[in-house]
Amino acid sequence: VDWRARHELLRLEVPLHQSAQRWAADTTGGILERPAQAVTPREQARWEVPAVSWLASVHQAGGLAVLLDGPQGVSATPEKLGISLLRAPTWPDPGADNGWQRLRLALLPCARGWQRAQVPQEAIRFREPLWIRPAQLDPAAQAWLERRQGLPPLGEGLQLIALRPAAIPGDLLVAVQNSSPLRRSWPLGCDWQVLAELDGLDRELAGLDRPAQQAVLELKPWQLRFWRLRHRPGVLPAPA
Repeated sequence: VDWRARHELLRLEVPLHQSAQRWAADTTGGILERPAQAVTPREQARWEVPAVSWLASVHQAGGLAVLLDGPQGVSATPEKLGISLLRAPTWPDPGADNGWQRLRLALLPCARGWQRAQVPQEAIRFREPLWIRPAQLDPAAQAWLERRQGLPPLGEGLQLIALRPAAIPGDLLVAVQNSSPLRRSWPLGCDWQVLAELDGLDRELAGLDRPAQQAVLELKPWQLRFWRLRHRPGVLPAPA
């Protein structure tokens, strides 16, 4: 879209086959469910709310989710879901959204509700698709990569936020978020050692319980945690 409007708003409204009783959307702090029918004066005055990557209608017989390519203003009524796509204000930024814009959306039926349909995970796959790029490696490096021990897979509802090397060679800094309303665990197995739990500034937190055999990291609903990990001795050295 070559957006050149002024004092206009481009919205997409998706009609619902079944009237929604409630609707859900993700935010920066988790997921909120709201009544589809505004009741209080405050709810009636708030015609849209910010969403990060998805919104979904909630009905006993199922619902419909809309996956977003980025943060948008969204709204819902019992009859429809709404997404504000492009704006054309003159204040404070007269040039907001002007020019060529590429918009991506996806519809996801949720026959058993947005939680069982794993809408948060599907929204991540939609926004951050996995791209496979062929790489040319020498035989020594290829053999080393094939035998290298990677991190164990994350369970349902867990999202890898960050993975980067620490200042100490061989250590990894990992950030994992639980994007579900349930407690989740991440078993590391015997190949990885938890050295420390960190805060968001890479500072160690006190009171870390280190299991003697296998480390199982626990995350509360919507919790974001940081750790410093190290692969246990026995991993093959990197090729020279």
